[in-house]
This record gives sequence, structure tokens and C-alpha cells, in this order.
Amino acid sequence: DTNANARRYQQMFRLKTSRWHRILVGSRLLTEAMEQPSNQSALVGRLKIGWVGAFIPLHGIEIILQTAEKLKDEPVEFYLIGDGQEFPRAAEFIAKRKLERVSLVGRLPFKTAMEMLSTCDICLGIFGKSAKAGAVIPIKIFDYLCLGKWILTQKSVAFDELPPLDRLIQIDNNPDELCRAIHQIIETHDMAIHQTSRQILQNLISNDVR
Repeated sequence: DTNANARRYQQMFRLKTSRWHRILVGSRLLTEAMEQPSNQSALVGRLKIGWVGAFIPLHGIEIILQTAEKLKDEPVEFYLIGDGQEFPRAAEFIAKRKLERVSLVGRLPFKTAMEMLSTCDICLGIFGKSAKAGAVIPIKIFDYLCLGKWILTQKSVAFDELPPLDRLIQIDNNPDELCRAIHQIIETHDMAIHQTSRQILQNLISNDVR
């Protein structure tokens, strides 16, 4: 997990620091084969933005939906994979605001979810406001790194524990900043995959275990 989350649990349960050692979760994609996508840029048509996770407050799905509303007249499509307690509320938000370019895909098998995300240009991380949200790095982040995607997620001390990654961008936790970051990526016109992210992840996990 993260040192930040270890400190959170230490304070919560009054545990000794010596009892903790960080081991980053990693991704199943490091050991499970998956067909490589074409990675053709969606900029020729519509930008595809993906997210996977549980529809719970931890992940801040409302920030993503508010961003989608701000971008509803632009050629941007959102694919949200997963289910959970806030799924009905998300569906209601989409229906009321007629967000035709937001797809609630539902829960998918891991391989199917990764295949769908592999066709996206940008993948979204965590945007919750709780103490836990600021102390963890969700598993999906490591999956995105293995897929070589641009990653947008909220700033936190947890993400500061990772080495600098040229395609992982931390932003302030609000829809305006998320919109700005999406536009910034579009303006680069550089959607090619960087294999360095996967290699850095492999090295980081290997060093962490040692």
C-alpha cells in the first residue's frame, strides 16, 4: 500500500510504526498476458476517457460526472466501468443532464475491463475527499501504468511516494481542474504509448519487496 496509509492506520489504531512495511499492490497485467491494442489516437474522432472502480464516496465519481457535464458539447466520451452504492445516483445524474457521451458500462471481468481501457486515451484515478482517499493509491493506477495511458488523479501525499512519471498528472480535486488537464493533454497531440511507465512500475515494486 503506501506509507501515508500506514500512518493513517497507525494513528487510528495507535499502532507502532515498526509493525508496518510498505509493499505496493502492483497490477495483474505484470503477469497476465493481454493483447496489445492498436493505440491509434482518438483525436481523429473523439477522445476516449476511461475509469474503473467501485461507485463509492472514496473514488469521487461525482467529480468525473461534473467534468463530463462541462465537456458534453465537446468530442469527448467517458466510459465508467464498475458498480456500487452510488451507481443509481450516477445513472440519475447522467439521465437528468442528458449526458449522451457518458457510458455506465457496469461491472466487467478484469480482462474485459482492461481491454476496454486499453482503447482509451486518458484514464482517471481517484477524486474522493476523505482522509483515506488522500492516503491510498488505487490498484487501477497500476493497471493504467501497465497500459501506458495518460493518468489524471487528485494530488495527494500517497501519489508523491511514486517516482516521477511523465504520464501521471496530479491535479486539484475539482471538475474545472480536471477539464483543464484534459484540454492540456489534447493540445499536446502526443497520445503515443510510453513503455517507460511499465518498466518503472516493475522496478519500483521489485525494489519495494526487497
